[in-house]
Amino acid sequence: MRWIREAMLSKLDGLGEYDVRRPLTPTGTNLLGLIKHLATWESRYFGEVFGRPLPEPLPERGAPGHVPWWPSPEVTLFKVLVTFLTEINRHAGHADILREQLDGRRRQPIRPKPDQSARPGTCDQAS
Repeated sequence: MRWIREAMLSKLDGLGEYDVRRPLTPTGTNLLGLIKHLATWESRYFGEVFGRPLPEPLPERGAPGHVPWWPSPEVTLFKVLVTFLTEINRHAGHADILREQLDGRRRQPIRPKPDQSARPGTCDQAS
């Protein structure tokens, strides 16, 4: 999730205050609004749903949670993670379109950075 957060924040790079807040759709959608929306919902899903304050570490993948606004409110952390990752990636696509409307900047590849501690030497060999 960290790398998709970074990708979302990168959509603001090089923009001034006016452009990050500038409504770009008839409904008023703007880049900063997308970021704030995702931060709010991340806090709700991974804090409120599992009864823990942020920024405490997430519980285990199978930990039970309760999402009162879902039709089937009893969930596991895994289900919430899958749902939230789907939503954040959808919003990243929206952010790509908004950024392109502002200055023509096209989508940057969204890839996680290699974990160098997991595979020593492989990142150095690839470059």
